[in-house]
Amino acid sequence: MTTEITPRSWMDETDLLPDVIPGAATLEPGRLSWYHGVSAGNVKTPGVFFGRDTAFVDAPGAPWTPDDRYADKNELGYCASELRLAFIANRSQWFIPAEEQGKPPERWLQGYEDGAKKLTEYLVMVDGLDDPMVLSVSGKYKAGPLAEILSAYRRGALAQAMRKTRRTLPPWAFWLPIAGRRDANGKPIYEKAADGDGKEYGSIVTPMALAGAPQPVTTAQLLRGAEIWEQYQEWARFKRTNRTDAPVAEATYTVEPPHPALPAGRNVPQPVTDADFEPAF
Repeated sequence: MTTEITPRSWMDETDLLPDVIPGAATLEPGRLSWYHGVSAGNVKTPGVFFGRDTAFVDAPGAPWTPDDRYADKNELGYCASELRLAFIANRSQWFIPAEEQGKPPERWLQGYEDGAKKLTEYLVMVDGLDDPMVLSVSGKYKAGPLAEILSAYRRGALAQAMRKTRRTLPPWAFWLPIAGRRDANGKPIYEKAADGDGKEYGSIVTPMALAGAPQPVTTAQLLRGAEIWEQYQEWARFKRTNRTDAPVAEATYTVEPPHPALPAGRNVPQPVTDADFEPAF
């Protein structure tokens, strides 16, 4: 009697693999999005950070909770209504959106042109997770509030800390607790989305806001952020090219989908794929 031995796969011998395998794609960090909450009838939910399960090495603990909004696509995910984030780097790029909603950009740009929209991505440390992640935002009610948070932080807590210590500090010196805007009782604030002329889109938004005072990271976390900053210099400089411009593989990216008014019963945002682009709000 012979017993057939199954050969060991590369997953059983990762320690034998070289650090760089020719032909392999560049490993991008896991990606996060911000989804607006819902206020429809008796259904009221806060805005949340969301990541597909493939964005995490292991199932994350609190404050993350399982999220089944993509269960119909056999995809799992996790969400959190508030996170402590430390911002390391960012990159942004203008693009000309496709005429048809939901299609990939018509063109990626190297500078602004009339009719262009901007995608902004932040490389962040997330309190409780070991690996850096990318928070992708665009539009008036996502990119705008986050930019305001960071501007106020640089002028306030970070600047004051540098004066007290008499030395320059990187932006990841503090955790920023971020959640959707809340009222005095801690309840989510729901706003009607509108364009620059005040015309309403018929949807509800819950923009991000600082949920508490910035808190200093530990010395180990400060040094870890410096390592990540050095490691991702090429990521920060990267600009997407159009497929017709050069035979270069485009990086993955996420732009939040549009936010139509949702019916009462369940918060089910539009699927996020590389082809999803939202209007400028």
